[in-house]
Amino acid sequence: MREIKFRAYGPTGMTFFDNEQAAHDQYIAHHLMLMMANKHPQGKDLLMQYTGLKDKNGVEIYEGDIISAPHDFGPAGFSERKFKVHFSQELGSYQWNYWLMESAEVIGNIHENPELLENTTGDKE
Repeated sequence: MREIKFRAYGPTGMTFFDNEQAAHDQYIAHHLMLMMANKHPQGKDLLMQYTGLKDKNGVEIYEGDIISAPHDFGPAGFSERKFKVHFSQELGSYQWNYWLMESAEVIGNIHENPELLENTTGDKE
């Protein structure tokens, strides 16, 4: 079973926490509820869940991360491509090229590196 933990983006950068912290800290729990409802005063999509996977360097992959990974273009060969990690409600899973995860590398995230969203595969909203 994968570890359930989160990170949240705020005015001071990323904050990491797990379910146990949220269950025992009223301040975290209050902000967590606002973020889950996308009604936090700091903005939307601030809460990002851990996918349970790590990139080729051992960096934990969270939704909202932007990863670079080889992509198979068929006869044209492989090329590096950027992907935004997001959860698909339709498929019930995180979306990116699973079969190339051993080569994937986290290069940023949607809050600290929004410029990386240009020419990125995946939902941009």
